[in-house]
Amino acid sequence: MENMFPKSEFKKNVITLMSATTIAQVISVLVSPVITRLYAPESFGIYALYSSMATLFGLAAAGRYEFAIVLPQKKKEAFNIIALSILIILGVFIILLAATIFFNKQIADVLNNRDIGKWLYLIPFSVMLVGLYQTFNYWFNRVKDFGKIARSRVIQGLTTVTAQIGMGFLGFTPAGLIVGRILGQ
Repeated sequence: MENMFPKSEFKKNVITLMSATTIAQVISVLVSPVITRLYAPESFGIYALYSSMATLFGLAAAGRYEFAIVLPQKKKEAFNIIALSILIILGVFIILLAATIFFNKQIADVLNNRDIGKWLYLIPFSVMLVGLYQTFNYWFNRVKDFGKIARSRVIQGLTTVTAQIGMGFLGFTPAGLIVGRILGQ
């Protein structure tokens, strides 16, 4: 095992990220019985549709330029890539928001789900948050601040499930699932 991970700093960083990811996933698994009691299957259907759309667009929100943040030798060049990523994210946000405003009914019809219509307006915000998270995640990766990445994963998981449970108890369905996701982001 020592030969596989020759640097102790590398081991520490891997363990930090793995631990945080595991904690965030364990939190989700532990509270899932509560969340499934609070929300109807229809709410989960709307949430799954919303989540898949937000994730699909969110992963490409920065034009995949966030991958390049770790490459330049000079910090200034990395900052320029971050700025470019943020500009692209804002452009995608504006385009998605305009599309949602002008074509909401048509999108809901194509998805064959009228109930998703009012939640489509939040997708541009989710996409923007995912894009920004990814961009800064690569920055912290570049500067080897894995502790911030780890903390963000745990806080994101805790915030999401806390908001989803709280809003579920208050009867906000499917809003609690969707807004909880956005707050976690």
